[in-house]
This record gives sequence, C-alpha cells and structure tokens, in this order.
Amino acid sequence: MKRKKQPALRGSITQNTMRLSARTPTAGASVVTRVSAVGGSALLLLGLGWWLWHIGWPQHQVEKAVNAVLQTTKHMGFAVHDVVVEGRQQTGREALTSALETEAGAPILGFNPGEAEQRIAKLPWVESVVIERHLPDTLQVHLTERQPLARWQHEGQISVIDINGHELPDAKLDSFGQLPLLVGGGAPQEARDLITMLSLYPHITEKMTAAVRVGDRRWDLHLQPRVVAKLPEANQAAALKRLDEMVVAQKILERDVVTIDLRLPDRLIIEPGASAPTNTSGNSH
Repeated sequence: MKRKKQPALRGSITQNTMRLSARTPTAGASVVTRVSAVGGSALLLLGLGWWLWHIGWPQHQVEKAVNAVLQTTKHMGFAVHDVVVEGRQQTGREALTSALETEAGAPILGFNPGEAEQRIAKLPWVESVVIERHLPDTLQVHLTERQPLARWQHEGQISVIDINGHELPDAKLDSFGQLPLLVGGGAPQEARDLITMLSLYPHITEKMTAAVRVGDRRWDLHLQPRVVAKLPEANQAAALKRLDEMVVAQKILERDVVTIDLRLPDRLIIEPGASAPTNTSGNSH
C-alpha cells in the first residue's frame, strides 16, 4: 500500500533559516545606527553648550534677567537716595565716593556692600570699614580711620605715621606739626610704646623736640634748649621717671647741661656745657 504524499511546506527550513539569518544583521545595524545618531546628537549639544558658555551667552541671559528684576525693584522705590558716612575726618569725599561705585538712583539691591568695603579699605586713611544697606534707599558707611601718632624723619624725608607705625602718605605735614618728631630707621615700630610712656610725663614731652632711635636699640630724647637725655635699652619707664623728677624738681633743663645719661641703672651721668663749672662733670644721682 502506497503512503500518501504529505503536502509540501511552503518554503523550506533552509529558506526560513536563510530569512532569519538575513534579518539579524539588518536589526543589529539599525541599533548601531540609532546609538551613533544619539551619541552624535549628544556630542553636538555638548559642543554647542560649551561654545555658548564660552562666549558668555548663558551668563548674559542671567545678567539680563537680574537687571530686569533690579530695574523693577528700583521703580518700586528700592534705589540709592542717601549715603550716610560716620567717622570720616581725613578721607577725601571724592575718593570715598569713587570707591563706593554707586550713584543716586541706582538699584540699592544691586549694590554689593562686601565688594565696596574691600575697595574703601585700600584708601590710605582707612583702618576698617563696615557698610550697611538700610532699605529702601539708604547706605550707611561706618569708617574707622588711622590715628596719626607722630612725624617720622628718615633719609631726609618727613612723613606722618599712625599708632601701628604705618605711613599716612596723604597727610599734610602742616596740619600735624604738633605731633612729636621721631628720627631713625626703626622708629615707627617702637613709636607706640615710647609715646605711651611719654604721655605720663607732660613736662618732658613739652620740652622734647625729637626722639632719635639709636642703633634700633634705644632712644635719645632731644630736649630744649640743647639737652640730650640718653635712655637705656631696658627699663625705659624707670629712666623716664628719674628724668621727670630732674626736670620738675631739680630744674635740670635750666642748667648748663648738654647730656643726661640714664643708661646705667645705679648711676646718672651728666655732661655739663662749656660754660658750666668743671666740678659738675660726672655728677651722679
């Protein structure tokens, strides 16, 4: 008995296999293409973003937005109208105004107190500064200026120094002629201590024409009419007390004396002038 033939399959296993194998590379290539396209777009966007940032476009847009907001607040009344300054004695008005970098009518919320403080602190007379915004329209500037302490003579030039020994280049000497005159390279660094000690002895300071720093170790006080008082390196306060007693009680400056040597703690050496009796030389006290 003959077996019936089965209907033939449409196509064949070989054909189907070929079709499947033919689809696989096509699908893989499509994925790679898509990934490449996405990657290329991302790189393009990154490059565009970097270029825009490099030319300042985002910053410019932010700046425009901020300026728009500030102009709105200005029209609402938040604008600089008054600048109140406390503590200004020597600092020039024009220099201070320039360092503030603002003007009447400018948006007060756009004013940066910290940056203005840094600029003002560089002015010669300014020791410290604090700026406050008092809304809606006032800036308050609190200045602490350097305090002139003495005139300093060095290498033929005279300048004014403050209590920390810093020079005040804008100080007019004619305005500070009453300050004590200090002479010598190391004088500014030691000036504060000397002036503080001398403030206890007004009879000495009113007769002092200059204090000369010797070897950056000690002071010579030049007193009227033509007397030099030599102070020691150490125990200067005790030496000044002895000198004050001599000036007040013994009227030493009214005698014919050219030098009062206080450098030795246990003796006092006085050098008389040319017209003084010879037996006054080497007097001890």
